[in-house]
Amino acid sequence: MNKGTVFIISGPSGSGKDTILKEVLKKRTDIYFSISSITRDMREGEVEGEKYNFISREAFEKMIAEMKKSNELTNKLHTDTLTCAFTREKLEEDLVTSDDNIKSIAFIDIDNFKMINDKFGHDKGDFVLVKIVQIMMDESVKLYRLGGDEFLIASSLSAKKLYKNLVYKTQNFKYETKKTLGQSVTISCGIINVKEFSQAEINRADQMMYKIKHSSKNLVKVLDEVE
Repeated sequence: MNKGTVFIISGPSGSGKDTILKEVLKKRTDIYFSISSITRDMREGEVEGEKYNFISREAFEKMIAEMKKSNELTNKLHTDTLTCAFTREKLEEDLVTSDDNIKSIAFIDIDNFKMINDKFGHDKGDFVLVKIVQIMMDESVKLYRLGGDEFLIASSLSAKKLYKNLVYKTQNFKYETKKTLGQSVTISCGIINVKEFSQAEINRADQMMYKIKHSSKNLVKVLDEVE
């Protein structure tokens, strides 16, 4: 689903904004006028709901408060409280919009995570989860925590370029976890190029990651290297 574009026409009173809008709306059936809510009194000739919704200041402030609360709830739903990675719910929403900028995805699983919790305690397990997100996150990726110690990276880079980044970051992750735990924590990671950001492609990366995990662990691998 493509996102729309917002056009804002601004100018002082009498500058011809309405004239421009009328001509644009006549010629373009794919452009729609956005009706605003306003707290001033209705002027002569104005019609409720035509260009403005006229509401009281009290109603306006209540509406803003409700929107703010809704946004806060959405942020909580979309952001993992421990790691600050995106959540599975956010992923499901992003799959609906199918971001065309996503060129590759990586499925990541932390090796022997249960053993880490059992040996070092859940606080150190939380440290490991937070640390992997801190290290893996950058401007070229969206990072989702799917649950437990499983993560998904959606990247604007090709699988080959993402692989190079993740190999370097994995070494950094091993170094940082060894400093804190006294032993390195490793990951299993499958990377693929994608033609679209879809659940089918995520399942393909997931299957590859589990093949790695069952065969050797401690491996970052690209399934294909098609640019």
